[in-house]
Amino acid sequence: MEQSGKIKVRGNIRIEHSSGKVWESKNFVVNQGVHFVGDILGGANTGTIYRMAIGDGGVDGLGARVLPDDTWYLKTGLVQPAYSNDLTAPCVVTHDGQTTSLYFNHVFTGAENVSAMTDASEVALVIGYGSSGILTGNNAVIMPNLVGPPVEVNYMFAYRTFEELALAPGSGDTITVHWTILLENG
Repeated sequence: MEQSGKIKVRGNIRIEHSSGKVWESKNFVVNQGVHFVGDILGGANTGTIYRMAIGDGGVDGLGARVLPDDTWYLKTGLVQPAYSNDLTAPCVVTHDGQTTSLYFNHVFTGAENVSAMTDASEVALVIGYGSSGILTGNNAVIMPNLVGPPVEVNYMFAYRTFEELALAPGSGDTITVHWTILLENG
């Protein structure tokens, strides 16, 4: 049973950098993610939000943050994916009778960054079948655009660009992402 038309999804994001910079905004939940959640709620699929991915495609060539245009909800992946990690802290879930709140936290570190990325500017929550084979570890397949759900497929659930923050390979830089997703019954 298709459930994605019966739920409203929104949320917020807070990004903290080891330099002390803090950035907060609404996040963008993409159609692909909403449909996957609807399939899970309707019993047609299984999966979890289990990973965050980070990249450096959230700014233009002049270093200005790219705001998603009016087609953002159709996004299927990061513009310039760098690496991703499974969420190490469990999702915290609360429910007040109308809204279910999901809280995700993750820390990206320059020490584990093995890509050429030196400044991060986009981040995504990933929903899918969890870590299995090719999905484990840094620089894993982040968001392939495949039709059909083999085990190694995962989808972008939510997306956000932000100002460039240092995350140079091997550095002591950290970016902590606090993501809140609110699910409301339609």
